[in-house]
Amino acid sequence: DALRTSEDITIFAPSNQAIQDLPEETVKALTSDPAALAEILQYHVVPKAAFAKDLTNGDMLPTLGSSNKLHISVKQDWFFRTMVNVQCARVVEADKGGCNGVVHVINKVMVPPTQTLADLVEGNETFSILAKALRQADLMAVLQGEGPITIFAPTNEAFKRIPDDTLDNLLGNTEALVKTLKHHVLEDFACCDSCFSRHGKFRQLLRRSRYNMNGASVASCDTIATNGVVQVIDRVLRPPGLHFDN
Repeated sequence: DALRTSEDITIFAPSNQAIQDLPEETVKALTSDPAALAEILQYHVVPKAAFAKDLTNGDMLPTLGSSNKLHISVKQDWFFRTMVNVQCARVVEADKGGCNGVVHVINKVMVPPTQTLADLVEGNETFSILAKALRQADLMAVLQGEGPITIFAPTNEAFKRIPDDTLDNLLGNTEALVKTLKHHVLEDFACCDSCFSRHGKFRQLLRRSRYNMNGASVASCDTIATNGVVQVIDRVLRPPGLHFDN
C-alpha cells in the first residue's frame, strides 16, 4: 500500500532468479516473520526517482526501511561496458517505468548489513590471523571508519602459504606489516564482478593500479558491511618493494 501511494520512488527489484536463488531456510524465515520481510522489502525502495542516467559511482541512496544507505557502484568491465551495482547487486534491467517512479531489476536480494568491516573480520575465525595482524599494526580502526572501504581479506590458509619464518618476520616488523595490510585496503566500494573474472582471477579494477596480485584468486565474494565490502582472497598480497613467497 505504501508503494501505491508514494510518488517519485525507485525500486531495486530482485529478479525471479534472484529470489529463487535464496536458500530455502531464508525464505522460510522471512515468510514466517512479516516484520523482517517488510524490512528487507523496504530496503529495496528509495524515496526518490533515480533513473539510470542519474546513478553515479559513489552515490549513497536512502531507503524506506533502514538507516543504512544503498551504495551505487558504476564501473566498466574488461570490455569497457558500464556495470551498475547497488550494494554489489548488478542492475540487469534499468529504467522500467511506473506511474509513480522507476524500477531497476537486480540479480540479488539485498539484506541490510548490521556489522562493520571490523566486526566481520574479528567475528570470523577464518580471519583470525588477519585480525591479529590488524590489531598488532593498530589498523583495526580503519575498518571501523565511515567508508566506503573494500578489504581484500586473506584467509588463515592464505597466510599459511607464507613460510613460517617469513611470516614471523613480517608479523614482527611493524613497518612492513602496516605496508602489507594497507595494500589490502581500497578506499572504494569494489564489487566482485568489477574486479574478478568469472574464474576468480583479478581483472579490471587492477589493470592500471598499484596492486601486485601475485596469483591471488577470490574465495568468497561481496560480503557487505555497513561501511564497505569484504572480498575474501586465497593469498596475501605483496606491496611494491616487499618480497615473500606464498
